[in-house]
Amino acid sequence: MKTKIIAGAIVIASLTGCATGNNSQVPLASTYELTNQQKMQAAHHWDVLAADVAFRVKEHFKTASLTNKAINVVPNSNSTFEQGFEDLLITQMVEQGLDIRANNNEHLKLTFHTQVIRHNDRGYIRPKPGAHTALALIATGVWAVVNIASNSTAAQDALIGAGILGTGIAMDAVAGDISSVTNKEVIISVSLMDGDKYLMRKTGIYYINEPDDGQCETLSKNISVVAE
Repeated sequence: MKTKIIAGAIVIASLTGCATGNNSQVPLASTYELTNQQKMQAAHHWDVLAADVAFRVKEHFKTASLTNKAINVVPNSNSTFEQGFEDLLITQMVEQGLDIRANNNEHLKLTFHTQVIRHNDRGYIRPKPGAHTALALIATGVWAVVNIASNSTAAQDALIGAGILGTGIAMDAVAGDISSVTNKEVIISVSLMDGDKYLMRKTGIYYINEPDDGQCETLSKNISVVAE
């Protein structure tokens, strides 16, 4: 009997060794650590970005002793995003106390442009941790209400109330914190330049809704900074 057990253990160990071998024809795919990426789906989100850019420009002007420079915006209407972002950026810069001019003199320039990325096959994307638990709570709450409501007592009414409350909390967690992952993203880059030298650079990557990619395409904006 012991001999059979030992032989079986050897077989299992051998099979395990084969299954966990260190050889592979190609590198195995692995995932990245959990990170978050914002999704742009409202003009307000453009304004949030414009406010951040205006703040960064003002801070750079202070540290680089550029407070005597005026900013010249050169209109260039190529896309819905560009027109909106230009207006929002000018407004945010004025609110930051920056000197905005309408002439075409150039010295430093602030440029912004976008690149739309389209993914054809991203495979399965796991939902955010906690989503499955929240959905399970919803299902449990619904099940409790359906199964207890037919023979209601005071205790059962309390259980029904708890089930409804738990379901509501779970639904709030799912609805308020999780957004769908789309197959389209946009890279938005803003640069402050002196000739061909980069003085300031900000690049952000955002998810966008599938039909919204046309708002961001063919985008190239020049904003110039001129001396007083």
